[in-house]
Order: sequence, then C-alpha cells, then structure tokens
Amino acid sequence: MDVARRTLRVGTRTSAMARQQSAQVIELLRQHHAQVEVTEVPMLASGDRHAGDLAAIGGKSAWVRELDAGLLSRDLDIAVSCAKDCPSPHDRPAGIATGAVLERDDPRDALILPAGRRAVGFDDLPAGARIATSAPRRAAQIRHRRPDLEVVALRGNLNTRLDRIDAGHADAAVVAYSGLHRIGRADRAVEVFDIERWCPAAGAGVIVIEHRDDDDVVRDLLAPLTHPPTEQELAGERAVLTVLQGHCRSPLAAHATRADDRTLRLQAAVWSLDGQTMYEATGHGDPGHSEKIGAQVASALVQQGACDLIDNDRQASTPRPGH
Repeated sequence: MDVARRTLRVGTRTSAMARQQSAQVIELLRQHHAQVEVTEVPMLASGDRHAGDLAAIGGKSAWVRELDAGLLSRDLDIAVSCAKDCPSPHDRPAGIATGAVLERDDPRDALILPAGRRAVGFDDLPAGARIATSAPRRAAQIRHRRPDLEVVALRGNLNTRLDRIDAGHADAAVVAYSGLHRIGRADRAVEVFDIERWCPAAGAGVIVIEHRDDDDVVRDLLAPLTHPPTEQELAGERAVLTVLQGHCRSPLAAHATRADDRTLRLQAAVWSLDGQTMYEATGHGDPGHSEKIGAQVASALVQQGACDLIDNDRQASTPRPGH
C-alpha cells in the first residue's frame, strides 16, 4: 500500500481531555510522517453517556467499546486512549494491538476543592467531609487513610466533575493530575499526592495508541512514537493486572518507576472496597524484564491473599436481581 495515499483515521472519545490527547498524537504523526493525511474521528463512549456505575455496562470497556468496534470494523485505523482507562489485558477483544506508548505524563492523583474554598490538604479535611470519586482504587485509598470521611460517587468527564464540585456536590474530590494539566486546569489542584503514600493506577499518565493487529502499515507508522522506558513500565504494570485478573471494581494499583537506567522499581497494592484491608508488594529488576517483575510482584500479593480480596470485591459489587 502507498502510505502517502493513505488517510489515517484517528478515533478518540469526545471529552475535552480525550480530544487534547488525540491532538497530541496527530501532531506527532505529522511530525514523523509529513506525507500521511491524518483526520480525527470523535466517538461518544458508553462511559460518557452512562451516569451510573460503570460495572452495570461492562466496567472499563465502556470507555473503549466504541473505539474497539471502530477498529475491528475498519472504520478507524488507530484509537487513542489513556492506558489507565483501558480494560485489563485479559478483558480486551482479540484483534487489537498497542502500536505506540507515549512518554508518561505526571501519574499522580490530586485533591481539588470547590472554587473559592480555602485551600487545605487531604489530612486537614474535617471529619465527615464528603470527598468525591467513582474510582474504586481512589475510594478504597480514601477509606483506608481517612475512614472518617464520606466517599460520594462522582462520574463524568473532568470538566463536568469540576463543575459539579463547584456546584456543591461534595467538599472535595480526587482526580488525575495529568488530566487537569491536559485541560489547562492544573491550578485547581490544592494537593498532589506523593506516590509512595498514594499509589497510582496501572497506566496512569500514559497515552496509548492502538490499531488492528493485522495492519502492518500502521504498526510501522506508530513505532517511532513509542517511548521505550514508558513502554517497559506499562508492561510491568499490566503484568500485575494480568496475574491478579483484576476487574473494573478492583481497588488495585500498580506503578513502575526508574531508579536508574539499570533498575526498574514496581510497587503495587490491593484493597478491600471498604479500605480496611490492604496488601502491598514491591519488586526491582532489569527494565528489560519488566513483565517478569510485574508477575513477581503480583505473585507476592497473591501469597498475601489478594485474589481472595478481589473475588470478594467482585461479589460485593455485583448487582443483585431487583437492585
């Protein structure tokens, strides 16, 4: 196929943050492949349409279902997503491959307060304060560290969540710091959580570009966009998800960093939904063997009882007939 004659159709969700991610990818493609035409195809995701619990509509797959379908039907050539919003590897449909992993942005979570509220940190929130999130990992960490706070559900794209906090939906919320940066609202963060104290989600801050696994032309076009250190870190984090068979309601965190060029450090943790129980493990090793490190860390969590915890969380979060 003549690459110069091909127009790459780039699928993305319609939120402001997703569109910014897509614009970043399109700019990179044009820098590396000036001869290729690129067009954006925004798609409204099930997760953006649904206001309730994501578990009711398939969990994290609700963020990428339409993009996956577009790739497999050949209506899209590539799809741009945040890695942490993608389902675990064992929950993805066959036929889709990761073509590029961009350099990681800031992976930390941040605390936001209603506009105009006096800035206070997480530890200084008053007992009984309502703190908003719909991410099980964030909710469990809040309950683990501050059982005196009330966790309330908050769904929607990031701009919508900011608006709802400002309207009094809650006294505070925990969101992705990189997301605030992408929509130009980093100033709303009153505290950015230290990774050693507040472990990020697997894939936090990482943009991935996916394609059909039989499209060799697109695979070759995307290869130069990959940031190898981030790719290795993400592979280790995803290995944790694969071994533990985490699901959409798993309060599970995994994060890899570089101690130096020769050492990758991977930390992971699993909580019960109520935050009362926590298991954690850390591993170190050659970055080129990041998947092995991730599997070893996950195995350490399994030995502590993480799989039982995940299974209990799955049962606790499964909707009952009539509810």
